Formats: sequence, structure tokens, C-alpha cells
Amino acid sequence: MVDRRKGGSVPGRMRVVLFVTILSFSSIVLAQGSSNVTLLAQRNQYPSTGYSDGWGYTAPDGREYALLGVKSGTSIIDITDTGNLREVAFISGNLSSWREIKTYQHYAYVVNENGGGMQIIDLSNLPNSASLAGTYTGFLTSHNIWIDSSTGVLYAEGNSTQPVRVLSLGTPVSPVQIGFFGVECHDVYVLNNRAYVSEGNRGSVGIYDVTTPGSAVRLATVNLGASPGYAHNAWTTADANFLLSTEENTSKTVKMWNIADFNNITFTDDYIGPELLPHNVYVNGSLAYVAHYSDGLRIVNISNPNNIFEAGYYDTYPTPAGGQFVGAWGAYPFFTSGKILIFDMQTGLYVVRFETGGPNPPNNLNATAVSSSQINLTWQDNSINETGFKIERKTGSGGTYTEIASVAADVVSYPDTGRAAGTTYFYRVRAFNGSGNSGYSNEASATTPGGSVNLALNKPASASSTYSTYTPARAVDGSTGSFWRSGTLSSNTIVWLRVDLLSAQTISRVVIKWRGNYYAKQYLVQISNDNVSWTTVHNENPGNGGTDSIVFGAISARYVRVYMTLNNKASERINEFEVY
Repeated sequence: MVDRRKGGSVPGRMRVVLFVTILSFSSIVLAQGSSNVTLLAQRNQYPSTGYSDGWGYTAPDGREYALLGVKSGTSIIDITDTGNLREVAFISGNLSSWREIKTYQHYAYVVNENGGGMQIIDLSNLPNSASLAGTYTGFLTSHNIWIDSSTGVLYAEGNSTQPVRVLSLGTPVSPVQIGFFGVECHDVYVLNNRAYVSEGNRGSVGIYDVTTPGSAVRLATVNLGASPGYAHNAWTTADANFLLSTEENTSKTVKMWNIADFNNITFTDDYIGPELLPHNVYVNGSLAYVAHYSDGLRIVNISNPNNIFEAGYYDTYPTPAGGQFVGAWGAYPFFTSGKILIFDMQTGLYVVRFETGGPNPPNNLNATAVSSSQINLTWQDNSINETGFKIERKTGSGGTYTEIASVAADVVSYPDTGRAAGTTYFYRVRAFNGSGNSGYSNEASATTPGGSVNLALNKPASASSTYSTYTPARAVDGSTGSFWRSGTLSSNTIVWLRVDLLSAQTISRVVIKWRGNYYAKQYLVQISNDNVSWTTVHNENPGNGGTDSIVFGAISARYVRVYMTLNNKASERINEFEVY
């Protein structure tokens, strides 16, 4: 049983959990999580060293990683398969009780409070490795950083002279400071050209216009009550109409503010956990995720700003701690799979899932044509409360999705039979239960052979360069879930991918399925019968990725290649290279 009492230094209702009997206190402490929060995995690899904060990262291939701050460095852990957590790399750093991490593009930026500057870690070689790409020494220490990925600007907690340092990541491995602003800073969060600076001992959050990052303009101040604590961190809702704030002092609540009108900022409601010491708050949708020190992770429903309430929890430090600075330092609730990371100072990494009533969306949908009339689908189940999955299909990229089937809970595959030969189909999947439907999975497509047979399917393939195990054969295996990846390229490095049809064939069409933003901005399609003399049958300029279906006059050829001359990214990646 719990009770709620009113009070606090600001108007409104302060929710404080009280335990009415020793028996009820013991039973709740021994239960580590609410029934709607499930522990998926836990890793405590460095117990004698200890931990601090962390962050999450999703690679271009969809794999998910925890970037865990250890006092002696950064542990990069593949969490895609929660049944088999795997540390991919450990990047050593200065010994420090504070380590803060954020990501931009395929880099992680790591700061600490014991010197050495800001480490820049290259994540592009995951899942095989990660490496230190460089160290920025324009400052040596920082307690917190934020990266606005939409502008490529990093904001770092500074000192009394430069409270918030502003750095351009125009060249990600060589940041350049372009300005500073503020009066005091402990933490900074930026959304839509507005910076929200938690101003520490001032007990306030300063709101700045950073449309011109090097020349910030103060717009408003959120004063955290008549007797504020230490303004520790802040986060806004997606529409920026509401702000949540934390003060790192015992009994100081997580407060919610209406900031839609800077001339009339008002307190709406607040929350605090049983041991009365919140640390950091993060917002995703209608939920706030509070790293609450010895209370672990507390999940708060903020859909009604005037009546926020605890919706679930997972306690990483179930032993009563009496307001000590132990337990959950930070959290990361932003994976599309629904996984949530908790970073605990004593016991390391926790991966949990919160079931909101409706199921979590599936991901990693793959479509593979196995015959001229059948495409097999597989996907990853990210929920524990689904009734089943609904499968939708459309014909061609311009078609309209319709539901074609449903399967039961825990089923993660479906054979789509009766398809037309030589046709491209697109698919998406979502989970459902009595509360409704989840969001959709990623979109996947496949083209049935026959009628117009893919002559390149499973034929010998080669390339001018290949990265790791992402071999050319993966571009001719009939699956959009696998891909060829070139070695690292500059923008104008020439690279090619070639398939050998084993004998001269009459061909008139080539289909190239690029992977995400890794495509050629300029390329040629060329054919040959001797692998020496090449004839260009198509010149693509400019290329824009996606799926390119290239039709040309029928011609006899044994070898076909795509010859890339201008690259959009530092590597080329092709899901499928098809010849008809």
C-alpha cells in the first residue's frame, strides 16, 4: 500500500510514496520491478571499478548498443540479442567517477571530470570493433554534454568563464569551438534551436535561442520554486510546451512546468520516489524516465501535466539506502525496439522493457523471395503481451498497403504464397492485443524471380574492396536483410561491384537496392563478355539511393558491374544487385 501526501515549496501536489508498515516496505523492496517492467538482461563486468552514466546507439544495420561509462573508460556492449550481451570494445580513459557520453553520426563523444579532454570513438566498424578516433583538448574536463544532431553542434558544460561551450562537429573528428554562453551550467539539453540550461546553484533553468549557436540569446528563466535545490537537469516534451526539471537534493521533486508562454511559466505537478532523491529525467512521448539513484528507474506518466503519476519501475538498488548517492545514475529510453537501458553506479548495465498496455512494435523485418510465387518474412518480437501480429503488403513502391494475414503471439515468420513472378512486393508488420495495435516495423521488400528471372541470384560476385564479412555474395543472395559493404572511401574514390553470370546471357534490366544513405551519387552500369573490355549501358547522375531499376536495350553479356565514381557516405552498401 502507498499513501500520497501534499506539500512542497511550490503550489500543487507533491507525490511522495510512504510505506505504512514495515511488512509492506519489505515486500516492495524485495520486488525489484513492477509487473509491467521486465528485466531482459544485466551485465556487471567491472564491479570493483564502478560505473557512471551511459547512452545508447543504433547502428545503420539496426543493431543496438549500450555505451556504458565505467570509471576507467567506456564499455561498448552489443545488446541486440538480450540473451547474449557482448562487449565489443573497451576504450580506456582517465580514471573518473563521472563519465558522460553522447553520439553523433557514427561517433561517440566521451567527457569526464578528471582531465584528458573529450574522447571521440569511431563506431563505424561495429559489430566487430570500435576504436578511439581522436581526442579533443580544447577543454580538458566537462561534466555533461549534449549534441544537437540536426545541426551538428555539441554543447558542453564548461566553467565560470564559459558556462556552456559551443562546438561545431562539421568535421566530426575535429570539433571546433564557435562560442560560449550562459551564467552557470550543470547540464544542457537542446531541441529545435532552444537550449535548456540547468543552472546549478542558481536553482533555475535558463532557456536560450541557439538558432545561431555561437550567439545564444536568453529568452526566459524557469525558477524552480521559492526555495529551490541544485538545478541538476531538464528535458522537454516533444512539442516543447512542457519542461521537467530535477534538483539533486533529498526531498526535491521532479517538477513539471508549462513553458508554452514564456511570460507566464507555471508549475503543473511533481513526482518523487520512495527514497526521495531523483537524479536525471528523460522524456519520450507521454512518459518521463527518472534515474532515481537508490530507487532505480521510475517511469512516470506525464500525459496529463496536471496529474502525473508513476506508471512502472525497476529498482536496481533494492536495499534501503536512506538518500545516499547510489544506484541508478542515468537511463536511455530511446531505442525503437522498446528496450530501455539503466546505468547503475554499483552494478552496471540493466536492459529492461516497459509494457504500456499496447504491445511494442516488432523490428528487423526481412523479406526473401524463395521461388517465383513465394516470399518468406521474418521479424523480431519486441513485446511480451501481444495477441499476435498483423502482416500488410503492397505491390510496388507506389502501391497501397492492405492487411493480408495475422499470426499468433510469439510467431516471427510468415510465408506469403501465390505471388506473381517477376514482381516486387513491400511488407510491414505490427503487433496487436486487446489494447490496440503497436507501431509498424521497418519496411522490407523482395522481388519474385521467374517471368523476369534474376540471373545474378547466388552467382559469383566480387568487388574492388570489401569491409569485414560484408562480402559481395551478400548482394546477390536474394535477401534484403544482408548487404555488401565496401571498404572506407573518400567521396570520389572509385569502387565497383561485379557479378559473373557464368555464361553469356541476354539482359535488359538491372536493379540496385541501396542500403539507407550509403549509395553512389554517380555511377555507371557496365557489361562485358571477357571481364576486360567494358561497355556502359547506363549513367546515373545524380543518384539518390533507394531502389534503382535500370532498363536498357537487350544485350548479351556474361559480366555486369556497377561502377561507382561519387560516394554519398564513407562506404557503399548494396542490399541486392539483380540482373534480368
